Amino acid sequence: MPSSRPRRAGPAVFDRGDVDLPGDSVRDPGHALFHERSMSRGIACASCHPEAHEDGHTWRFDKLGLRRTQTVAGGVLKTAPFHWSGDQSDLAHLMQEVFVSRMGGVRPLDREIELLARFLDSVPAFPASPPDDLAAVRRGEALFHDPQVGCATCHARPMLTNNRNEDVGFGEAFQVPSLIGVSARAPFMHDGCAKTLRDRFDPACGGDRHGDVSALAPAQLDDLVAYLESL
Repeated sequence: MPSSRPRRAGPAVFDRGDVDLPGDSVRDPGHALFHERSMSRGIACASCHPEAHEDGHTWRFDKLGLRRTQTVAGGVLKTAPFHWSGDQSDLAHLMQEVFVSRMGGVRPLDREIELLARFLDSVPAFPASPPDDLAAVRRGEALFHDPQVGCATCHARPMLTNNRNEDVGFGEAFQVPSLIGVSARAPFMHDGCAKTLRDRFDPACGGDRHGDVSALAPAQLDDLVAYLESL
């Protein structure tokens, strides 16, 4: 007499052959290198710079102290030299210091560094949110470019940096970062001392060595923050 129990189906069998997809390949070898872990003892560039941005952390280094992770998107190659200390003249030197010396990896070939550079140049900064008060942004822009306030003295040119090291009140000169997309990069400063852009104007985060802002009224500082948030 046949059983009334349902028969258990066997495992599905799939054809493991290649599947041809239409169109050109979109594989980016620079993107692959940026996310590759096997070349650096399990640590990829993307571990601290997800999709070429940054992880929002401030790290403590034995010899350097606190250092805020920097973004590598938004045209970063135009802001050389690199690192907060400005001690890496170009991407090749940066890869030697970080990828090899710090991460224990193997130095990529020159062609691989070129491909990595092409990938980094393709990643835009995070777009700024539409301003709530356009008039405040315009007032803040005027303050930013006011020679007496001094912001644009260092944050100049298309990348909003002079590509130099400056002492902004910490007793040590640090690389001037680009302000493009800055509102998405909290906390701010090399040591993450400013949790918000408004906190950046606290004397503990540089004071008047970082622009002459002590004479500005609270409403003017709010306008300046509004402008920075629009970049």
